Amino acid sequence: MKKAIAEEKIVTAYVTRFAVAAGVVRVRGRYREGDEKPMLSYRHPGASYDIYIAHKDWHLTEEAARADVEKRLKRKLESLAKQVATLEKMLGSIPVIDQTGGHP
Repeated sequence: MKKAIAEEKIVTAYVTRFAVAAGVVRVRGRYREGDEKPMLSYRHPGASYDIYIAHKDWHLTEEAARADVEKRLKRKLESLAKQVATLEKMLGSIPVIDQTGGHP
């Protein structure tokens, strides 16, 4: 039995893909309602091509987008804390790695 073709919808969506660096982007785009993992497509003003965003990187409400960005920011802060801890351990004991291969 063939799967029914999903209906394409035009919506205002909130893209969170690059939100940690640039913030949430509100766009007018389209997606296929009913797809298991719908992709959003939209076009920047003046562009001649569409941009496609995976289902986990866009939302239909500003509230959902803000909640997603909060999670992303918390993960980024945890990652940065680990990096700072690693760098602090290196202070005072910076390794010298010999890659001369035994050449004088």
